[in-house]
Amino acid sequence: MTVAEVMMALGILGIAILAIVSGFIGAIEMNARSIEMAVASQVGRDFLERAHELGYENVPEGNFTFDGALNAPQTAEGFPPAPYPKVEANGRTHTLLVNVTTKGATLKVVVVEVSCGKHGRAVFETYLYPGFSTS
Repeated sequence: MTVAEVMMALGILGIAILAIVSGFIGAIEMNARSIEMAVASQVGRDFLERAHELGYENVPEGNFTFDGALNAPQTAEGFPPAPYPKVEANGRTHTLLVNVTTKGATLKVVVVEVSCGKHGRAVFETYLYPGFSTS
């Protein structure tokens, strides 16, 4: 084997190793984002569960936006419930944006958007009716 052949083989081997390493790095980044989204999803589900526990009567009538990034205050009835405005989970801060819309005489729609990091957000929606109880 000549020196040129050895150099060519090492070059091809180096390119192959770089491709494999970049694939592993991409997989690790994707896994981290997946974990972020799973945590954000859990935060959103916990928030909506607490909104249901708070009850129809304690969710404000009308159209309201509560922005956790701006530390918008809660209502006198304590809405939005904890974990609003921000949650520390899995080493990251998750910020909640809560929208309340009243539709018709008896329907309240609560939408929560949980932001995590630069790229992640999870959005959940629930409906509240008078007399509906989760307990």
